[in-house]
Amino acid sequence: MIKLKRLSDQPILLPKKEHPWEATAVFNCAAIYDNDLVHMIYRATDISPNGKEGPYINRLGYAVSKDGIYFNRLEQPILLNNVEQEARGPEDPRIVKIDDTFYMMYTGYGGRFPECLTKIILLLAKR
Repeated sequence: MIKLKRLSDQPILLPKKEHPWEATAVFNCAAIYDNDLVHMIYRATDISPNGKEGPYINRLGYAVSKDGIYFNRLEQPILLNNVEQEARGPEDPRIVKIDDTFYMMYTGYGGRFPECLTKIILLLAKR
């Protein structure tokens, strides 16, 4: 049995006010360990779902860590809501590696098509 210990009462990632696409919340991440790095794809929102202003669009961000505690993230989202099934954005990513290919499953929040699948290449850490 694996016993886990919480290192802090604080989250690993917090919203970044200077990035409007993730200014309110970051949550529901997927993480995978590969080549001595922890790769994280997380869901982020621009405003709260009960907010009075703004479109409330979800986006997926990317962060990378050498130790799984301190993460560096990209300034822009890695997946935008540019197709019909993601009109309100992608949500809740999951990552799996099969052979040498990474696959990401996620929910497309748009009304008609709830599940989405994409093939990803984790080259983002080299940016």
